[in-house]
Amino acid sequence: MSTFFLIIFSITFEVKSIDLYPTYDGENVIDMSQKFDSNYISRLKSDLNQSDKEIRVVFLDAKNKVNLSFYAPKLFEAWKMSADSILVVIDPFTNKTGYGIGKNVKEEMKKRQIVNKDEKSKKITNSQKVDYDNLVSAIMDKFSPEQVKVKSKDKDNKKNSSNQSDPSYKTDSDTSKEKVANLPSDNKNMIIILLILVILIIFASIGFYIYNKKMIAKRQEELKTTYYFDADTMQQDINLLSEKINSDIDKMSKYQSITVKKIIPHTEKLEHSTDKTIVYLDKLTNQLEENDIDNLGYLREILDEGNVLKSELEDLHKESVALRKEFKSIKEKSYMSLSDVRVNIENCKNNVEELKLLYGFNLENSEMMITECENLLLESQNSIKAHDPIGFNSIVKNIQSIIKNLKRDFDIIPHLSNQLNENIPLSIEASLEESLIDVAHKNKASREINELRERALSSLSSGDLEHSELLIKNIFDRINEIKKITTKL
Repeated sequence: MSTFFLIIFSITFEVKSIDLYPTYDGENVIDMSQKFDSNYISRLKSDLNQSDKEIRVVFLDAKNKVNLSFYAPKLFEAWKMSADSILVVIDPFTNKTGYGIGKNVKEEMKKRQIVNKDEKSKKITNSQKVDYDNLVSAIMDKFSPEQVKVKSKDKDNKKNSSNQSDPSYKTDSDTSKEKVANLPSDNKNMIIILLILVILIIFASIGFYIYNKKMIAKRQEELKTTYYFDADTMQQDINLLSEKINSDIDKMSKYQSITVKKIIPHTEKLEHSTDKTIVYLDKLTNQLEENDIDNLGYLREILDEGNVLKSELEDLHKESVALRKEFKSIKEKSYMSLSDVRVNIENCKNNVEELKLLYGFNLENSEMMITECENLLLESQNSIKAHDPIGFNSIVKNIQSIIKNLKRDFDIIPHLSNQLNENIPLSIEASLEESLIDVAHKNKASREINELRERALSSLSSGDLEHSELLIKNIFDRINEIKKITTKL
């Protein structure tokens, strides 16, 4: 029994030396053995297409390390083939075959009845040797439900004829007659008969117990093979996901500055999942090494735990990819606006020069704002080199905000200049002439208002529009006060 287990264990883990589940590419013939030429493969595909059932054939170089009887059903499930389909896996180097059979096909096959023992043994012998020229016919013959059925009456006739030819054979009626003739009349013989019956029942019970125990052991071995196959697949899947997570961590580590602050929580989750993966793989490996057929329930629990871990790793990887796509989108959008930013900075420079010439202003504040934009532009390039797309986007937005304020200032400067140089002097003069206050008070008010106007002009000239607007408001407030005094008088 231990030798048999070791063979199964070896077969199970050698399956990974080939592709466990080759991807189904839509063709009904897949030659992974590379033994047959294209003409044969094309002819075989054409013959298979004539069948009313879906039949797929896989040629596989198993190198005597794969049990095709076990591998074919697994591949059938992996491809999710229909209930009316058949999968034939053939090793052309050893002429060994394995089958994956749909549920409906199996039901049809159960209805078949073999004509006689000679034909049955002949079929078994022939099934071990593959006829590649008549492969489709052989498959259809093997799985066709239309077989000659032996009638019950013919069976009885054959049985009677063979039994009558044997002189030692006795019919039920003969036996009963003999028993009646030889039946003892005393209780002693009756007790002997009962003892014999009890002994027969005991032996039958022992035989049934042994048979049942062997069947249970066989089912356990089959279950163990399945679990170990699933465990090997689980190891491969989780190792592959673990590689993706490690790659995500490596890519995330390249981000710096403001971007890092956003991805720290996600990076911590990635690192935590890596630790969980290491612990899980150690647990699974240790359970496989224990080789305990009686502890399959615990292995099943570990496999269920692995499915949960797989789902968690897949979600984390998807989240990592989504974050990187978001950063890439932020960077691309900001990068596209950089050309407009450069053009706007140049336009702002030209506007400053024109306003300086037209109004004689020095516009120091405006020039400082332009210089700040140019410095930020250089800083944005550094953010790109430092893998900081969020910081890069923040800098570009800051530049755009400054340019927006500059453009607003350029629209307001002519209006404020006109107010201070034309409208306000006229308003001061008209208000003082209409005022009924004495000359001394008029001169004092005129000096105060003109002083405010000069300060407003100075602020406007430097480009400090906010202060200039505040002073202009004070001027109009002072003029309105003079008008109120005149009204009261």
